[in-house]
Amino acid sequence: MRILQLISSAGFFGAENMVITLSKELNKIGVTTYLGIFNNHRKPQREIVERARKYNIPIKIFNCNGRLDMGAIYEIRKFLKQNNIDILHCHNYKSNFYGLLASSLLKIKRIATIHNWIRVDYKLKAYSVLDKFLIRKFAILTVISEIVKNEIIKSGIKKERLFFIDNGVDLESFSSKPDGPELKSELGIISPRQIAGSIGRLSEEKGHRYLLEAAHEVIKEIPDITFLIIGCGPLEENLKSEAKRLNIDKNIIFTGFKKEIAKFLNIMDIFVLPSLIEAMPIALLEAMACRKPIIATNVGSVSKLIKDAETGILVNPGDVQGLAKAIIYLLKNKAKSGIMADKAYELVKNEFSSTKMARNYLNIYRSIS
Repeated sequence: MRILQLISSAGFFGAENMVITLSKELNKIGVTTYLGIFNNHRKPQREIVERARKYNIPIKIFNCNGRLDMGAIYEIRKFLKQNNIDILHCHNYKSNFYGLLASSLLKIKRIATIHNWIRVDYKLKAYSVLDKFLIRKFAILTVISEIVKNEIIKSGIKKERLFFIDNGVDLESFSSKPDGPELKSELGIISPRQIAGSIGRLSEEKGHRYLLEAAHEVIKEIPDITFLIIGCGPLEENLKSEAKRLNIDKNIIFTGFKKEIAKFLNIMDIFVLPSLIEAMPIALLEAMACRKPIIATNVGSVSKLIKDAETGILVNPGDVQGLAKAIIYLLKNKAKSGIMADKAYELVKNEFSSTKMARNYLNIYRSIS
């Protein structure tokens, strides 16, 4: 069986992380898996390419410029034929669009994973409408969110073509404990200062402004704390300005994008996910794999991972006071925090490993090949 995973990357976020992990695990169990990546010369994204090479995943870069690049369609089709691809697995609307056109009239089975539909502006709303039309032409659809699943069913697509597959995390990548004091020193954090961390794209749907407002409340009670915000995105400068406006900028560190997430997770005392919209966040799985006490908003499939007061604390999206109280509670109740973190680790180990995710996808590939 030969598979092409096709993705258009705007950075290294949840979908890219999932595709790299899936490709790595499939190759590990003997399924020949290639990674196809679109290269837009105006907005080149090389991080996913670097990750693929790190794990020896065979890659093919397709140059693609403009909304309809016939050359890209030709190159994808050529690759599919020359490499005897059996299954084309597309991720996000652009991959669905180009993959559908490139594979038309070929004896190739098509699968699409709908990671999420983010509709924060008219452009993305239009893309989600287009995607609902495109995915009708795929043999199988997989989702990682009940909300997206229900929306697809309402659009008229038969349930028999729709499968829910949980994301998974490579536990081995998070098993080591890098040297925390050295990293803290690099960041200018002096022990025993406590650290609350968050990882994610700095965009509206990730809810960082609510985290900053919560931080303002937390600092009043726990002044010796640093909030570590890892990630990049369009709201970075706005969030830095907001931290200054709240007069908490001395307690906030914006690190930008970081490759080695495990070492940053391991210096955190707690992990906070303040998102307004999510499917099944990879960052949350990674925090669980690092045995971190967790606070997360109850959105998407987060409640499958965080059982309130058992594997972490759930709060409502946009609830500043709820976030602040939960952060203070976990930092002041270390024993209970540790118990929750241990239970979260056991859950991710047993139910959300990358090996299990790859096996689930392999079963679907086999069912249509």
